Amino acid sequence: MDAQTIKILLVEDNRADIVMLQELLSEVSTVQFNVVPAQFLSAATTQLKQASFDVILLDLSLPDAQGLETIVQVQAEAPSVPIVVMTGLDNEELAVDAVRQGAQDYLVKGQVDAHLLVRAIRYAIERKHSLEALRESEERFRLLVAGGKDYAIFTLAPNGCVMSWNAGAQRTHGYPAEEIIGQDFSGFYVPEEIDAGKPQQDLQLATAEGRFEEEGWRVRKGGLRFWAAVAISTLRDESGQMRGFAQVTRDLTERQRAEVEIRKLHEDLKRRAVELEFANKELEAFNYSVSHDLRNPLSVIDGFSALLLRNYAQKLDEKERHYLQRIHHACKRMEQLIEDLLTLSRISRSKVQIETVQLSSLVEKIALVLQQTQPQRQVEFRIAAGVMAQGDGRLLEIVLENLLGNAWKYTGKKAHTCIEFGTIQQEGQTVYFVRDNGAGFSMADADKLFYAFQRLHQQTEFEGTGIGLATVQRIIHRHGGKIWAEAVVDAGATFYFTLAQGGVLSAES
Repeated sequence: MDAQTIKILLVEDNRADIVMLQELLSEVSTVQFNVVPAQFLSAATTQLKQASFDVILLDLSLPDAQGLETIVQVQAEAPSVPIVVMTGLDNEELAVDAVRQGAQDYLVKGQVDAHLLVRAIRYAIERKHSLEALRESEERFRLLVAGGKDYAIFTLAPNGCVMSWNAGAQRTHGYPAEEIIGQDFSGFYVPEEIDAGKPQQDLQLATAEGRFEEEGWRVRKGGLRFWAAVAISTLRDESGQMRGFAQVTRDLTERQRAEVEIRKLHEDLKRRAVELEFANKELEAFNYSVSHDLRNPLSVIDGFSALLLRNYAQKLDEKERHYLQRIHHACKRMEQLIEDLLTLSRISRSKVQIETVQLSSLVEKIALVLQQTQPQRQVEFRIAAGVMAQGDGRLLEIVLENLLGNAWKYTGKKAHTCIEFGTIQQEGQTVYFVRDNGAGFSMADADKLFYAFQRLHQQTEFEGTGIGLATVQRIIHRHGGKIWAEAVVDAGATFYFTLAQGGVLSAES
């Protein structure tokens, strides 16, 4: 990674999320990002074989890999590259499992801005480097234990003079044997401890207890301090007479540096948590502003235009009445747009409560409401009986209301209407679907379906805000599932979706 560019492998099969992440990263001017997308795990593996990356942004629900096993497979291919999981699910248990599996961080899509995303990426890179350095340090330590020359091992006379000196002691303290043998071991202590009489106190404790251990500062030749683990054991002969001491000193400087670095990283993580909480509060304040500050003037406009139309209709010509009606319809559309945006925002932040949901009963209830709105329409509903799922009943009802509402709307011009709800089995997983015989759409435009404000039909043909399917996708992703559609122009559309099996939510957002 050079100072100006961070190369990212973005493993994500949802094109909308790819665009969203690229846009977030493009907002940062201090760092350049080279983002390479891969929509399949197999494609990501190929990229890792062909090029090096600084970090991997990983979705856990891919067409050819699912769940935490995705982390395992990516690590097997690139063990030294840090992984940041991107998810739409605010699930602490899954986050802990992901980190245990080797991820450096766990982010929730829709809850991070460009600043937090970049901090997470840079944190993951630095933390991975620090952990690698710590592992290397621990490996060196194991080698030191295996080959005693890397330990300072020496013996002392009862009065504290050095009697023997190994190669590890020379390496640790810097003195060759001929310089140190016969000298008092107190020279290994820092001056203030020598003045306080600590060397003799340590020997007294070792004599009384048989062994003395501590971690503290010691001194090399030339006065350079280092952090050390020290063990002093009493040596006695067969009669129990004290013959001297054996001391083992281990240099812990590298370990201490790594621990300091990890503490710094932990503090950084705490700061990020505070910043995230602050960002969430700002989002709540924005939602309040939208729901109140925008609605109030909109209500005034709508109310006065309605009064004009009602009280002065006889004095207005047809063109003037048409203008007022357009104002009224625009206000209603704006009000619906605000409500849809607030719903989308609430869904992104609300906690998912898993329960057993009777989907067939929900569909029957929604179908009855739709029929009551236009009783003159002859619509055939085919609803599979006994369909159940594990999920949040409130959110899944919003999914079905949107999908069935779309089917009702886009079949409005058909003489015979048929709307169907059911399930199929695909690769051992239950796939739910809503099918209609309405207007359909071109599959060339299918990638626009789940973008907010993207509509495949003109407002004059079919009314709508263009947010419903974005809301549906957000809910399905929060349940660890996927949603897609198939259609033919003027021959209807089918929307398919899956949910995490057994109520276990995935990390995809």
